[in-house]
Amino acid sequence: MADERRIVWVIGAGFSKPLGGPLLAGLFSRTSIGDLDTRYPNFVALRDEHAKRVRWLYDYGSGLAVSYQKADEDGRAQGENLWTNAEDFVDYLDTAAEPTGKDERGNEIARPHFDRLAKVFENYHSPPVPQFDDLRTAARRLIAAECCGFLKGG
Repeated sequence: MADERRIVWVIGAGFSKPLGGPLLAGLFSRTSIGDLDTRYPNFVALRDEHAKRVRWLYDYGSGLAVSYQKADEDGRAQGENLWTNAEDFVDYLDTAAEPTGKDERGNEIARPHFDRLAKVFENYHSPPVPQFDDLRTAARRLIAAECCGFLKGG
């Protein structure tokens, strides 16, 4: 029987901080873009449209001033405070990506996270609104790449 090894990332526990591991506050940051470009120059999925939208959305929901396609005169606008870190962000995306459904009475189940993010994209990006399942996958890929990059560098 083959020896199966698995990698487990424990993000937010703090033990990797003194070792230079990625911190919740640093995930999806502008610094991480350069790090990933350097470590994985041929992995285009880390720079595709989904990855760009994930980084943009993370900044927006962190309340940061970010660039928009439809923006103020200075090309920037203030975001909202929808999450405080990458873990909250991925949880928000997970909820927004859940499929529609009906309750026991046959009524559509409310999807406030989906509705909020869809409105954000309608207001600030050209159509269409992205599939949030694609953004969720891209966000997880970016986190995994940052963790792997830290481990690879060690």
